[in-house]
Amino acid sequence: MIREMSRVMAASKLNNKPQKLQEVFLEMGYAENLTYSDYEFMFERVGIATRIITALVDATWRTHPIAIDKTKRKINAEADQADDPSVIETAIKALNDKHGIIKTLKQADTLCCIGQYSILVIGDKLGKYEEPLSKSDSLYDLMQIDAYSEEQAKVSRFVTDTKNPRYGLPEMYTVSVKGDETTKRESYSVHHTRVIHIADDLVSSKLNGTPKLKSVYNHIMELVEILGSTRTIYRNGARRVNVFTEDPETLTTDDANAEMNAKLEEFEHGLRHNMLLKGVSVNSISPSFPGATGVVNDLMDQIVAGSRTPHRILMGSEQAVLAGNSDQDSWHSRVAGRRECFAADSVLIPLIKRLQDYGYIQKVDFEIIWEPLLERSKSEKITDTERLVRMARTVVGNAGEVTKVITIEEIRDLAGLEPDVPETKYDEMGVYEDSEGELPMQNQKPWANLKSKLRKRRKYIKSI
Repeated sequence: MIREMSRVMAASKLNNKPQKLQEVFLEMGYAENLTYSDYEFMFERVGIATRIITALVDATWRTHPIAIDKTKRKINAEADQADDPSVIETAIKALNDKHGIIKTLKQADTLCCIGQYSILVIGDKLGKYEEPLSKSDSLYDLMQIDAYSEEQAKVSRFVTDTKNPRYGLPEMYTVSVKGDETTKRESYSVHHTRVIHIADDLVSSKLNGTPKLKSVYNHIMELVEILGSTRTIYRNGARRVNVFTEDPETLTTDDANAEMNAKLEEFEHGLRHNMLLKGVSVNSISPSFPGATGVVNDLMDQIVAGSRTPHRILMGSEQAVLAGNSDQDSWHSRVAGRRECFAADSVLIPLIKRLQDYGYIQKVDFEIIWEPLLERSKSEKITDTERLVRMARTVVGNAGEVTKVITIEEIRDLAGLEPDVPETKYDEMGVYEDSEGELPMQNQKPWANLKSKLRKRRKYIKSI
């Protein structure tokens, strides 16, 4: 009765959730409300949780993004000139050299994946964080760019003026810097102009995203419990269980029984390895260990589905060496989309534009491009080229010319070669020629000798 009342009281706290689902959650012992500390602790202590976040973040920032000046690129393309480093490219390189901006963005991404959001705080030479960001005409007046988690950065005041374009958005933040054992926790206010607010997987809020571990938290907890209980069962079951059966016809005294019990106690605690017993038979019971493979596999399926990470990539290497082609395609498609829609649009571009608005970087029209996630191997390039040529051969037929469907440049580009065919001084027979005529035999191509021998062989056969 008491347990039923406690369940009803707990269920009343979850009135926003479906009744049937909350009953199941309560029965299973799942946490009612998860906090940032819960996600952070799981990320730091549970390997599968760490992998879910680091696999996605590492793949997103594996290659550095490049900021391209679109106007200069267009002019160079029309003039057929090489693209020299533009102002924006030089500024981003200086920003990365001075402040390690790519490393900081990756850190902010990790903190954002653990919680609902993270922020970047921009520090100038004045150091007055409670005031708006100061204007400057030099990137060297930028003192620091730091990343903070949801737990460290709280919104202290929102914009309440309905006529303000930023209505409902943060106006001031309170940032707490964690101290060590010798220093206290320091807090200070930060104006919104100094902050880049980062949130991923937005659902019902413009500020708070969805933690990457939220949908799989319960399953990871069950996995930890099963693995921990299996270890306990193995440790207890691995101990040998002996059954001592006393012969009822054997006459014993109380002193003899006390002595035998003392020996058994010593044997049980490892103080004695052999005993001399009289009228007692010993039988050992083999331990049995329940298998947990099926349950673990079911939980892993749920974790894979909830984290949207292919199983082989989740359990394999970061480059997905152990993953199949379909897993690689699915994973690369997700990472490529995340680069464009999140890393570029929600993190890097807002940061660059903020620095442009306040004069730290010259204003130019730019775009963010990314290098390929994974370079194809030579064998993959050859296979793709052969597949393309076979397809073209199917279109034109055996008597047609493949180059009418695809150009030599396209074929060479797919194979990873330079588009222009290099000039050669070898003739059709494989003989190297120069202005003075044919060179000695050792300077000919290997197949030149072979063709000559084949011609002589055919002449000899015809003469027979």
